Amino acid sequence: MDSLSFGIWFGVIGLIAAIGLGSMISAYWGKGSVAVVFPEPLWSLVPVKSAESTELQLSGESSEESSGESSGAAEAAASIPSSDPPVAISDTPELASVALFRAGCEAFQAGQYRRAIDQFTQALQQEPDWAAAYHNRGRATANLRRVPEGVADLVKAGDLYLQQGKAIELEQIKQDLAQLKAMKAGSN
Repeated sequence: MDSLSFGIWFGVIGLIAAIGLGSMISAYWGKGSVAVVFPEPLWSLVPVKSAESTELQLSGESSEESSGESSGAAEAAASIPSSDPPVAISDTPELASVALFRAGCEAFQAGQYRRAIDQFTQALQQEPDWAAAYHNRGRATANLRRVPEGVADLVKAGDLYLQQGKAIELEQIKQDLAQLKAMKAGSN
């Protein structure tokens, strides 16, 4: 009888532990771990040098349109000047980083913030001074309620925007940080 009692108690305690662990995992990975503070990524015009030393830019929301509506993923395409020969997106690290940035923006728009963070991180590994990638990674991270990490990325983006003399983008960083601060104050 003692081994039967032990088995029953062991099973009950194991069931309670499994339910608790399942609840914690669900809270971390489930919808409860998402607080959409920033519904759209920033599709900034970002110059990146290609193999032919020409400017490559993402089209979409320009810095002058930062207070307007988002232009969407369909309009966010890389444009290569027509005088250059076609270059496959993986031919140069710079073009690959643009593809990663675009994929991150598309994942962000689809609400796949973890995938977006991964894409922006890969783009930053190739272009470590890309302020817009830090900016969007910070926004996606904040949407996952990882606010301290998101703030760190936003501050890094702000530093880069300041170094690059991009006042409009720097103002957007200030607004994003204020929005996070208001969200945190509202949750207390």
